[in-house]
Amino acid sequence: MSKVGNFAQRIRYETVTGFFIQSDGPATPQAHPPAFGLASRTSSTYWKEFEASIKSLQQSAPKGVRYVVCWLARHGQGWHNVCVDKYGIDEWETHWSKLNGNRDMTWGPDAKLTPLGETQAKEVNALWKEELSRPGDPVPLPTKLFSSPLARALATLDLTFKDILPNGEDIDDPRKPLVLEDELWSETVSESDREFGSRMKATLDHIFKDLLEETDTFISITAHSGVAAAILRLVGHPSYPLPGGGVVPVVIRATFQ
Repeated sequence: MSKVGNFAQRIRYETVTGFFIQSDGPATPQAHPPAFGLASRTSSTYWKEFEASIKSLQQSAPKGVRYVVCWLARHGQGWHNVCVDKYGIDEWETHWSKLNGNRDMTWGPDAKLTPLGETQAKEVNALWKEELSRPGDPVPLPTKLFSSPLARALATLDLTFKDILPNGEDIDDPRKPLVLEDELWSETVSESDREFGSRMKATLDHIFKDLLEETDTFISITAHSGVAAAILRLVGHPSYPLPGGGVVPVVIRATFQ
């Protein structure tokens, strides 16, 4: 299916079960289970068989339907996470989130990864390399990478795919000289759950309608715990709270209506 640029068009999302253990019912969240949680791993060519299954779904899909496999990742631990762990979520929301730091650490205005957060991202990098190194059976690489613009997510994405992407695909080009004032942020007003859900739906629709080419079957999204949870709800995936640096692959069926 070619990409669609009509924002009036609606998209319905569903999770296709049976491929990854995370989508097949309640499970204790793991940061990155073996083979990203692929359910069928008895064959010596389990990734080839997985790709063939997705290709078969794609080829037999009715008009207006496409399948996308999304590796949905949460950024590694940021300094704001350390603050929440130290003071608790209530004190964070009422006091510390309005500051940029304390005597011990800085977490604002754009929290960076802690050393642990960097290690978490490097662990995902090691898992990708492990699955890519399977003789004649490498894991399919994402052809499109999406990320939150915040530093901790961008750093996680960079570390996750370091030395993995083909030459010429540099995801670490600096943008620091560009300074943007966030006109939507407010110190006193937060989005409602409904507003946040609507924003995530619009973002997912934009990705599927305007940013994915016909050949983009495998993609990656690196973001935050709330974003990951919202996307999982939108695609009908069971709740799967991601720990820092966690990844959950989801096979998504998108129906353009």
